[in-house]
Order: sequence, then C-alpha cells, then structure tokens
Amino acid sequence: MYEEAKESLMLSVLEQIESRGIILEKYCEDHGLENDAFNMNMFMQAAEFLRQNLALDVLAKEKGFVETKQDIDLARKSISSAISTLTDEEFIERGLYKSLAEQIRRDKAMKWLLNNVRFINE
Repeated sequence: MYEEAKESLMLSVLEQIESRGIILEKYCEDHGLENDAFNMNMFMQAAEFLRQNLALDVLAKEKGFVETKQDIDLARKSISSAISTLTDEEFIERGLYKSLAEQIRRDKAMKWLLNNVRFINE
C-alpha cells in the first residue's frame, strides 16, 4: 500500500517537474537532493498521506458519514467529461464509484474536523 502511494505521488511530482521543462536530476540538483533522498522523501510523504486518509476513514465511520446519490452526482459533474459521461454501471464497474465515495466520506470527515477543531482543544 505504501509503495503504491509512493509511486502515485512520484508520478504526480514528476509530471509537475516535467511540465516546467525540468528533468528529475536537475530538480534534485537544484534542491540539493540525491536520488535516494528524493525517493525517501516521496516515501515519507506517501506514508503520511496514507495515515491521514486512514484517520479520516475512521472518523467518517465513527460519525456515520456516508455518500449520497446527490453527493456522487455532484462530484461526477466536477470531474473530467470523459468520466462524467459514463453510465452508472460503467462508473461502478471501473471502480470509480468506490473511489469517489471514499473521497466524499473523507471530505465530510475533514469538514467536520475543521468545524470542530476548537472544541477538541478546549
């Protein structure tokens, strides 16, 4: 799971770097990093991302946050047109419904946290 998250994060970072016309080696050089340090940094960021998502999943479950059809429909409209035009069956079949539902529950948990953070500290 950690390795998959690291790979996904790495691809995203590489796309951002390359979109600026820079290669990874030059980016590392500019930031005083060796390839091993860059890879370790990616792994640590991915691990933190996973921990945060797991914590949000637990909070969403504890609070009973669920995705509604309206949540899904609204979220589908905000994503790329190629995906938003899939039928409900295709959307579910490709595993997109599950991912979107998971993100909606996490968003609801995060909103709850942001609205209640002052009460946690009191």
